[in-house]
Amino acid sequence: MIRRVGRGNGTLLTAGAASEAVIANGFVFVSGQVPDHVTSAADPSDFGVQVRQALANLEQTLTAAGSGMDRVVKVTTFLTDPRLADYNVIYAEAFGSTFPARTTVMVADSDHAIEIQCIAVAGDVEPAGSIRRIANVDGMAPVLGPYSQAVVANGFVFTSGQTPAITSMADQPERFGGKVRQVLANLDTVLTAAGSSMDQLAKVTTYLTDPGQLLEYNDIYAETIGADLPARTSCSVDIWDIALEIECIAALDCSSQEGTAIKRFATFPGLADSVGPFSQAVLSNGFIFTTGQIPLIGSVDERPHDFAGSVRQVLLNLNTVLEGAGSNLESVVNVTTYLTSLDQRDVYERIYAEVFGEQLPATTSVCVGIWDFTFEIQCIAVGVDES
Repeated sequence: MIRRVGRGNGTLLTAGAASEAVIANGFVFVSGQVPDHVTSAADPSDFGVQVRQALANLEQTLTAAGSGMDRVVKVTTFLTDPRLADYNVIYAEAFGSTFPARTTVMVADSDHAIEIQCIAVAGDVEPAGSIRRIANVDGMAPVLGPYSQAVVANGFVFTSGQTPAITSMADQPERFGGKVRQVLANLDTVLTAAGSSMDQLAKVTTYLTDPGQLLEYNDIYAETIGADLPARTSCSVDIWDIALEIECIAALDCSSQEGTAIKRFATFPGLADSVGPFSQAVLSNGFIFTTGQIPLIGSVDERPHDFAGSVRQVLLNLNTVLEGAGSNLESVVNVTTYLTSLDQRDVYERIYAEVFGEQLPATTSVCVGIWDFTFEIQCIAVGVDES
């Protein structure tokens, strides 16, 4: 069953069509939470106020959804203000000792200094104490902020964004290829410590800082991951002197009590050929994770001529993927939209609302670099048999 929490309760999302939160299969998916006052972003001195307000909105939304801050398993933070240390202090106060896995990146443009997206365990499935948090992992650089390296809940492992650190952030490979290999090695180490592995990957999100390095990254990634390709989204952001960061959601190992087999869908009829080493969708534990969908029609050279057409094509591609994997747009619970300009938002939101109708997912929209594409959408949906 899917339950959607509408607006209200004093919270404010990024303008546009979205449910504040969606509850499904034991998880709560929360839309990107922002500060109440849009204009406060104009004053850099208000950064702390904005962070506290966004976190307060997050807590209020979780409460309305029957969950809480102690049940959050994964946070992705999108900042436009580089004051990471200040953010960490306020964030640590808000979460206390129950740190989720976390990824924090700088995005290109926003009406706000901060937007926080999260996944939490629902309040009606298991005690919060059964959520397993892994703070530090033997053989890895110690964590540098208020986060767990991984969190295990409801058959999934959620990892923090992994960096190229060897023994510390000052100890990294010099060349980009070495950095990619180190990040993937760190990811493997974290997954093993959490009871999973690279062949149990369901969804990977890659944040690069140099868009010109995508091809080299793809080669090393494909070589390392092998045939069991997860769904994947890649974009270009800023990450505080780090070349790349990779976060993932993986299933627990099949041999464990909570483990489950996963099913991968390489492609579907009607889609353009894949432009990288990924599966178009992965089914695990009743959820379908999609690769970021881009506005391709029949090939990489065949695209709509305007932005509105691009939005419609992406949503059409998304529907093709979901139906092929055994779901549909009505069963989407979480969407992350990657734009390349805030000027695109009004057009995108109008078409997005038209397509989804009343079955609005939790939604986060941010501005990033997406190579020569203007628009990309990734989503999590419930399999039709589970919804």
